[in-house]
Formats: sequence, C-alpha cells, structure tokens
Amino acid sequence: MPGTGAGFVLEGASVVNGAQTVSAMHRAMQRNPVSTALGRVLVRIISLEDCPHGFGDQVTVSTNTQNPIEERDFKSRDPIQIGLRDDFALSLDRTYVIKRGEPDPDPGSGCSMTEAAVVLAATHRSAELGALIKRDEAQLWEKENYRELFGKSPGGPLGAHRARPGTGRHGTSRRG
Repeated sequence: MPGTGAGFVLEGASVVNGAQTVSAMHRAMQRNPVSTALGRVLVRIISLEDCPHGFGDQVTVSTNTQNPIEERDFKSRDPIQIGLRDDFALSLDRTYVIKRGEPDPDPGSGCSMTEAAVVLAATHRSAELGALIKRDEAQLWEKENYRELFGKSPGGPLGAHRARPGTGRHGTSRRG
C-alpha cells in the first residue's frame, strides 16, 4: 500500500543534503496529514560502518547538487561542537546553535557556533585570528585556526573562555 513505508529501523541516522525536502514534508504534514501520508520520498541509505575516516564527508560533498558546502558545515558535526551544544543546554540552560541556517537564539538565551568563533578570535592572544574576522571569516573554520579557537577536544578553550549569551558579533551587546 502506498505511503506505508519500507519497514526500515535506523539508529543514529542523519539527513544529509535533504533539509529542504524534510522542511517541505513537515509543512505539508501540518497542513494536510491525511494526503501527505500517501506521499513518497526517494531516500538513499548509506552505512558508514567500516568506512575509512572522512568517507561520510566525501559523500556529502559529492552528492550535494543544490547548496554550496562550507568548511563551517563540517565543524557542526564535530564532537567539540556537539559537546558545547550539550554543555550550553545542561550546564547553562542556554542554546548553542551549530547548524547553518537554523535561527540564532534570542538575545540572552544563547549564541551560535559562528558567534562563539568570532568572540574567541576577537579575544585570542593572536591578533592574526582577530584580523580574520574582518578579512575572511570563513578562514576561522580552517583546521589550524579552528583548533586554535576551540581546542582539540570538548571543553577546549571555550570551556574557560565561553562566549556570553546575549552578546553579538565582536562581543557587543545585542540588546537595545
């Protein structure tokens, strides 16, 4: 019967290159769940079990036909960023947005990964990292710069040098 699904059970699955489709499906389900239940979506399931390191990222880049992928997008899947998101929620009762395209938190309730990188670069002992904010912010996500800002493991420099929720770019207040 159409719309009943194939019966797969996936654990630890993530949507790659399908955010627009998922969003459209969600809106359609809200408007008309009965009709939408009969819809079909083509999916590709790729197991990364026993694959070489970086294979998932290669698949993402190779199969993306709609939106440019930035280095920052890969960092959103880094355990450091996931740990920070969890720390913000559990320890600070704040939001830490790691995915590009998600709305930034309201002032005073958290910050984005990009805001954190900018604050860390602006206050870093190396003036070169601070200069990147104006010259080419995308370079903050390059491997060496990223490691210098966020460390090599969860709880790196941001643990002792957290970007304060409620501050905007370059540490200025977003309020009023």
